Amino acid sequence: MIDNIPPSAWLLIAALIGWLVGSGSRRKYDAELRRIERKLDLLMKNNGIEYNPGADISAHIIQKALNGEKIAAIKLYREHARVGLKEAKDAIEEILASRQSR
Repeated sequence: MIDNIPPSAWLLIAALIGWLVGSGSRRKYDAELRRIERKLDLLMKNNGIEYNPGADISAHIIQKALNGEKIAAIKLYREHARVGLKEAKDAIEEILASRQSR
């Protein structure tokens, strides 16, 4: 009976197994990351360290973001930090959120 299964079905089965195994690993990774972040937050709080998301970003890039030129700020940040689009977007949005909450 196993001999009658076409190769494309085996590929689908292998992909499904890989996805199932990977999704479990992803959950473990996410849980571990949250645990590490909680510990880091506690260490920073107990040592009087305040997190400043814009500390390593040039004033020019921050000013672009604050002036409503978010896309330009993201492009500049990508070039400056050599990161991907999502990382740059997240960094700029974090800076904007921290400035608006002040």
